Amino acid sequence: MNAVIWAAAVFQAVSLSGLVPESKMQKPPSGNDVIATVNGRPIHASEVEKVLWDWVGYPLTQQVIGMVMVEEAAKTAGVSVTYEEVEAEVEKQVAQYRASVPEGRTFEQHLRAMGMPYSQVWVQVRQGLLFDKIAMKDFDPATLRKISHIVLKPKDFSEQARDEAKLRARNIISWARGGETWASLVDAYSEDQSTKPLNGNLGWIAPQDMTPDMAKAAGEAKSGDVIGPFETASGVVVVLVENAGPPPPNELEAAKNIFLQRAQVRLQQKLRDDFKYENKLMPPAKSNGGSE
Repeated sequence: MNAVIWAAAVFQAVSLSGLVPESKMQKPPSGNDVIATVNGRPIHASEVEKVLWDWVGYPLTQQVIGMVMVEEAAKTAGVSVTYEEVEAEVEKQVAQYRASVPEGRTFEQHLRAMGMPYSQVWVQVRQGLLFDKIAMKDFDPATLRKISHIVLKPKDFSEQARDEAKLRARNIISWARGGETWASLVDAYSEDQSTKPLNGNLGWIAPQDMTPDMAKAAGEAKSGDVIGPFETASGVVVVLVENAGPPPPNELEAAKNIFLQRAQVRLQQKLRDDFKYENKLMPPAKSNGGSE
């Protein structure tokens, strides 16, 4: 219960910027309010507050930092969610749990008893919707390419090893353009064991998930073109553009899901890179293993 009261106070402050409606929040107690009793002995809010910052201040402040980062990123991206969108998604997520509420409690009371106030559910849903809208803002089906690849791993990190891998890649491109089947080339040469059983298939890929030179070449390619070689984090790759896009209707939803998963990873990294933040509740570091 202590953490819940403190969390309610945090969210109450955040709600002033419109993050969550105050109607979803429990009003935080004042210092002299009795928030519990033990054998008739009152426990005042001020007594609980003495330990709340020490016990739960840091992790909850981290959560609020993340919340503010997403809100600011949404403003920059020009995306928003409505009250109705959040309400509908919250109700969809919690509908299955309403039947388990003990008699004599409201659903909101039941959530709070489990340490998950309704306001927290609301904020998490709002944040998730905003995050996905930011991630999907640049989704353009026309730019997607359905590709497969053959990965050649240089034997070491030397320039000579990379050049040797590129030479092998150029030979593979020549053989593919000369009539060798893609499946036989993947089977004989690809060193990516995760995609080799799939004939190197990567599905529908956005330009943001390719190296710049690969994105440019794939964007100019026709269906069936073999392009490369390209240097990537996986190694030197040869690419087959199976379909120059956009995805057909029966593949569009799957392509959206793949785009969203990859865009979420990019956005998480972007938030870490773009925002400078400091949680001042972080305990000071010890020097040379000594006392603080």
